[in-house]
Amino acid sequence: MDNTPTVHSIEASYIISYLMGAGKLNIIDWCRGWLLEKHSIAVTYEGMPRGVVKQNVLLEWNALQHSQCILLTQEKQCLIHKFRPLPCRAYGVLKMPELYCPRPFGKDESAGNRAYVGGEPALILMKETREFRKRLKERNPDWAQMGFLPTMIFRQARELEFRGMIADNKIASAKLIGTDFNTQELFQDRIEESPVNLLKA
Repeated sequence: MDNTPTVHSIEASYIISYLMGAGKLNIIDWCRGWLLEKHSIAVTYEGMPRGVVKQNVLLEWNALQHSQCILLTQEKQCLIHKFRPLPCRAYGVLKMPELYCPRPFGKDESAGNRAYVGGEPALILMKETREFRKRLKERNPDWAQMGFLPTMIFRQARELEFRGMIADNKIASAKLIGTDFNTQELFQDRIEESPVNLLKA
């Protein structure tokens, strides 16, 4: 997946567990580096957005969403592939894959003609996904929090340092925007709908 996905905090915790077991805690430092990096596409430093998010910050958030994921190598190898989050697992399956999608071509597929799950099967998956998300939020609201993959990994792994970086205004505001459950909807018919809300520190 050649962009930076948004993930649930519970997924970030799962990834951190894998990183600890695999001795790859340096990836948490990479996430810290991404948060502190001065990106040319995210130049607004106004702390964590409160209330209505300003248009310029939303535009920066969108640009960041389309920047390359820091966990994807130059050879398009995912460093956490076995434990990748749901948007990455569904990429190119439940919505039209982009031309750069590394998924191999299926029968009758080509660069300009890719298949994805749609119709009745997609409706069933959408219903089941929404019910799962509802149960998740009811069980523990924090598990339902979403944000950029590097943001959520660092937030879950080093919460106190994360809060300190926010207090010191060291993180671009766009990197701190959280998303609602339906923001990164996995289905082709929902791609245009992208509401956002705030990520709780």
